[in-house]
Amino acid sequence: MINDLLQKIKVRIDSAINKSRAGDDAGPYIKLEQDGKTYNLYRLPAGFVIKGDVRLAQRGLTELPDLSKVTVMGNFLCSGNELTSLKGAPKEVGGNFRCDYNKLTSLEGAPQEVGGDFNCGHNELKSLDGAPQKVGRDFYCSGNELTDLKGLPQEIGGDIGCINNQLTSLEGAPRTVKGSFWCHDNKLTSLKGGPQEVGGGFYCGRNLLTSLEGAPQKVGKDFHCSGNQLTSFAGVPEVIHGNFFCNENKLTSLKGAPSRVAGDFQCENNLLTDLEGISQWIGGSLTCKGNRLTSLRCPPELEVEYFDCSGNRLTSLKGGPKQVDVQIDCRGNNLQSLLLLPEAKNNEVRIFCDAEIREMYVPSEEKKSYITYKELQASTEYKAEQARYRISVKKQPEKEAAQEKHKAGYAAFKKRIAKEREE
Repeated sequence: MINDLLQKIKVRIDSAINKSRAGDDAGPYIKLEQDGKTYNLYRLPAGFVIKGDVRLAQRGLTELPDLSKVTVMGNFLCSGNELTSLKGAPKEVGGNFRCDYNKLTSLEGAPQEVGGDFNCGHNELKSLDGAPQKVGRDFYCSGNELTDLKGLPQEIGGDIGCINNQLTSLEGAPRTVKGSFWCHDNKLTSLKGGPQEVGGGFYCGRNLLTSLEGAPQKVGKDFHCSGNQLTSFAGVPEVIHGNFFCNENKLTSLKGAPSRVAGDFQCENNLLTDLEGISQWIGGSLTCKGNRLTSLRCPPELEVEYFDCSGNRLTSLKGGPKQVDVQIDCRGNNLQSLLLLPEAKNNEVRIFCDAEIREMYVPSEEKKSYITYKELQASTEYKAEQARYRISVKKQPEKEAAQEKHKAGYAAFKKRIAKEREE
């Protein structure tokens, strides 16, 4: 509060000094210097072109100078004031236009064309009516009271950020977004009406979604849908070119997941009991911690960088990824052994496991939370486990044959008894 008061005092002193220097005491005054001349921003002639920036941020303004017939080639910055209207804003801005952190209830009066970013975030907007028709780079309207995106420019060169509004619909969004699309932290129950092609990432986390129907089918980077109420992957794109995060939903199955994910696949804190249906190819890490997994069932050729299956109910690591490149975390399960662990890219791959398992394989006074593949492979206990497992696998066909022979004999016995009863 003290800093704000000092800022206002400074602005008034500067204004008084400028008036005195210019010999102009009639009406408001904001100095503009251009081409060796001094102008009053409040008295510019129609058609005037400001070649640089106009910086009006944090001046305590309740209204703008009338620049409606003026062009600004640089940035126009009026953030952090007390503005309730954009009346008087320049007709065209070549750089960025920032009017965030005011008290705007309407965008009427905004420039119709902005060459850089347009940021009207953190106001009191309930509509985007009056927004520019063309924005060269990013459009930000986060932190308002919007319920839909009607009035949003259809020509935007970069990202669209509409985070933390009251959105219940994406109606009004352009079908194609060149950058990323951020609509998380709203009240969306559907993605219908949203963009169908996004060049960057698509972020719809922390809404009320139960389905991804209406989601873009082409996404250039990440796809984040965490923190919703999803029970299936209906509507998800087939291929994700970045990370895929579906944490903290109500998923009981991964069937229908994207077939390919170029980055990380995260599905932690759902209701999964296995990983059947997970992507056939993952370019980064696989994180499935905090579910109810009792088995893994990964695709047989799946290779990942990191594998985190901690905090589940696993009794075996059978069915995990074929290979892990850097690290495995299997803490907090019901494991009694590391048998059937995924293959490691090299002997330095770290295995984070519960203390009793570490001590069983590599007794040590060091308080390490992991052992390496090299240490595990050198363990006498692990070698013995592997030997016992190989014997059991070798005997399995004999056991199965004996079981089949027993079943056939029992069936023949039942058939004979039934025939005797008929006679």
